[in-house]
Amino acid sequence: MKPTLVLAIFVLTVTASLASFSEPITLTEDERSWEAEHMVWGYPGTEELIYTEHFIISHNNWLREPNWACYHLTAEDLMNGVARFKGNFQTEESLEDYQTATHYDYTRSGFDRGHMAPSGDMRKTKERDKSTFRTSNIVPQTPSLNQGSWATLEGDIRALCEDKGELYVITGPVYLKPAC
Repeated sequence: MKPTLVLAIFVLTVTASLASFSEPITLTEDERSWEAEHMVWGYPGTEELIYTEHFIISHNNWLREPNWACYHLTAEDLMNGVARFKGNFQTEESLEDYQTATHYDYTRSGFDRGHMAPSGDMRKTKERDKSTFRTSNIVPQTPSLNQGSWATLEGDIRALCEDKGELYVITGPVYLKPAC
């Protein structure tokens, strides 16, 4: 019996000054900067972290998908949107082939490629939007979830960000036993 996949989103609004945290010595200067931008309050766990300029992913190499993705979203990020990237999802260069899904693992599978850091939140530039089309940033979602309630939730997050000015967003899958 396969587990049922349910997704959860957590949103933190910024209302106080940002706390500082200690930086691991192994990070590059860019990674330190991105961590300070997207993970202001730190992060749980010691999983493999994949740093991008626009979001950070905790990747589960055994499941071949993200544990979570986090990013700092501002109302300015949502202005001047570019068209959605139309190419294939790229595999993560920092991961071995056996550690990550491929674009074609989803082809004719019956599942959508569900973004954890959504393309719709990253449309400020073409490069930023394209950065979300990586297999380390997706989990399998049923079409009705991805194109229905999940898309609505993503829209609600954007509306809240426009209202509040900025958000820290953390998204990730939740696995439940199937109901018998």
